[in-house]
Amino acid sequence: MNKGKLAVFFSIIFICIAVFTLRYTNIFDNHQPKNIVIQSGDYVVGKNIPEGTYDVIVLHGEVKFMQMKMREGDRWLAVQLRRGEHVYVEGKGKVRLKPSRFEKIERGRNDIYQINYSGFYLVGKQIPEGTYIITYTSHDIKGKPFVQLLSSNRDVIHTYDFQNSRDKYYKVVCEKGQILEVHKNLFAESKHVVVILKKMNR
Repeated sequence: MNKGKLAVFFSIIFICIAVFTLRYTNIFDNHQPKNIVIQSGDYVVGKNIPEGTYDVIVLHGEVKFMQMKMREGDRWLAVQLRRGEHVYVEGKGKVRLKPSRFEKIERGRNDIYQINYSGFYLVGKQIPEGTYIITYTSHDIKGKPFVQLLSSNRDVIHTYDFQNSRDKYYKVVCEKGQILEVHKNLFAESKHVVVILKKMNR
C-alpha cells in the first residue's frame, strides 16, 4: 500500500471514529447540565434550570438559596435538583450552579478526612467505605453541624445531630453507594465549622 492509499485509509478510520463519538456519546449534548448563574427569583427545574446535581457557589453578596443562608465564597455541594421543583433564591447576590464532579476528598494524616463544605458526599467515590468517628471543630460557639447517612436514593438511614446533643463524637459505618449529607450549620453555611472523619482501623 503506497503512502497516498495509506493516508486515505487512516482518514476513513478517523472519520468513522468521529461519527461514532458524536452519535453515541453525550459530549455535545445540549441537554447536559451547564454552568448557570442566577440571582433573586423563583426558578422551575426542567424549565428555567436543567434537572441535575449541582454545586451551589455564591459569587458575591448574601443570599438564601432554598432556605440555606450563604455568603460570598460559600459552597453547598452536590445539591440534587429534580424536574418540577421550585428553586427559590432571596437576597442581593449571584449564585453559580455548577454540575457536580464529586471530587474525591484527600486523606490527611492519621486517616483523617476533612470536610470543608456542606454537601452530599458519595461513599466509595469521594469517601472510602469503612467505619469512622465523626466529629467537628468550630470557632463559633453556636456553630454545630448536622449530619445524616443516606441510602443511594437519599432516604435517611441515620441522623447524627450535633445541634441538639452534647455528644461531639459519633461512630458511623459508611457502605459503598451510600451518601453522607453534611450541613456545617443547619440552614446556614459556616466558614467557622469543619467536619472531620477519622477512619477506624479494623
